[in-house]
Amino acid sequence: MKKRLLVLSKKREEENVTKWHSLYGEHDFWDPKLYDLVIDTDENGIEETGEKVLEMLNF
Repeated sequence: MKKRLLVLSKKREEENVTKWHSLYGEHDFWDPKLYDLVIDTDENGIEETGEKVLEMLNF
């Protein structure tokens, strides 16, 4: 089951990147340097994520 989920997740990621490339050009969308804020939502809950966003916005 876990292997199947990993395969499906990888397939979805590849489809998304293909779509993004057609819309926005050839970029490495996983490069954190492209973004002002990167939050690992696997490691942070809703409250922590919200706090990080508000902190970045100086609230």
